[in-house]
Amino acid sequence: MIAFVHRDDAEPLADALRAAGHRFTELPSVGGFLGANNATFVLGVEDTAEAEIVAVYARNPQKAEA
Repeated sequence: MIAFVHRDDAEPLADALRAAGHRFTELPSVGGFLGANNATFVLGVEDTAEAEIVAVYARNPQKAEA
């Protein structure tokens, strides 16, 4: 699973994923359209864990302005 996350939201999401027991790799990235700093999360997950990871992301409040 790959998630592109605004830099301001990366640390809280990483904390939430760790607290839920998920392992991941976080890479710095830059958006092409606005050139904004982002983070790319790469997770190797079983099919059965996919919904749980999406739920962790959904529960994590986003700080970045859209």
